[in-house]
Amino acid sequence: MPQQNDVMTSLSATTKPTEVQSPSVTKAVLPTGIAVLVKKIEWEERSSKVASEFIIRLGNARHKNLVRLLGFCHNPHLFYLLYDYLPNGNLAEKMEMKWDWAAKFRTVVGIARGLCFLHHECYPTIPHGDKKASNIVFDENMEPHLVEFGFKQVLRWSKGSSPTTNKWETGVAVSQLEYSRAIGSLMYAMISTRPDIAYAVAKLSRFTSNPSSHHWQAMNRVFKYLKGTIDYGLTYTGFPSVIEGYSDASWITNMEDYSSTSGWVFLLGGGAISWASKKQTCITNSTMESEFVALATASKEAEWLRNLIYEIPLWPKPIPPMSIRKQ
Repeated sequence: MPQQNDVMTSLSATTKPTEVQSPSVTKAVLPTGIAVLVKKIEWEERSSKVASEFIIRLGNARHKNLVRLLGFCHNPHLFYLLYDYLPNGNLAEKMEMKWDWAAKFRTVVGIARGLCFLHHECYPTIPHGDKKASNIVFDENMEPHLVEFGFKQVLRWSKGSSPTTNKWETGVAVSQLEYSRAIGSLMYAMISTRPDIAYAVAKLSRFTSNPSSHHWQAMNRVFKYLKGTIDYGLTYTGFPSVIEGYSDASWITNMEDYSSTSGWVFLLGGGAISWASKKQTCITNSTMESEFVALATASKEAEWLRNLIYEIPLWPKPIPPMSIRKQ
């Protein structure tokens, strides 16, 4: 974390700020030789505590398509925010350039991933701010990065808005007890006869400790889905009498911690007998690696099912080999 004195010294030595709108932005070179972008915001002392908490949340929001907030320092009237300095300009400066389709595609996808992370992977969500071309900057590899996310709220507080009446535009907190009860009801249905909601329930259950209105709305959609499909169920025909398994993985479904999701289902007698959707406990570097992790987890479940069937006296022996297919 850069020290406040280093920042002040670097700002004193900087003679030409970048041409951007308020809050004022200046490029600074720290004594370590690292170039950073410093934003200065005038502040009211009564808002500093809640603003510090919100800015820490912005700093914890890490994604490859967001500009990193490295740290901040402040006194009763000024805040200094330190960001990564990206030297390749912004999208507005490159609009007149000729781009190939691959570069256009990577830029659009990168912007979409950054927005998706802010709105769907951050809990509570973080407002993305103005989606202007000048607020999309590029690193040395021409990967797009979003800037100014969360700043509408920061600037509103800096102008004297009461932080006690504003909810950061991220949804209202809901009762943890009621949320936990609802999750328990969904888990009962999912474990018993509804494998089709396994992924949604696994996703929602991650936020039991700190749910918001957004999570509650998502849970209501699951309940509405169950109400509309109340006649769905599992059917068993008795054939085939061999356990068949299917596994799949979704690579990096959570951009906050870069985790992937594993899923599997095992069929016997024409119906599902075991299923799950779980977040992988390790970070994988490719789609293939995440598929192997999912397959290994499904294999453990297959071994457990095989041992269970072996202990059933009326089940014909020897037990035929199982098959697990990757989707």
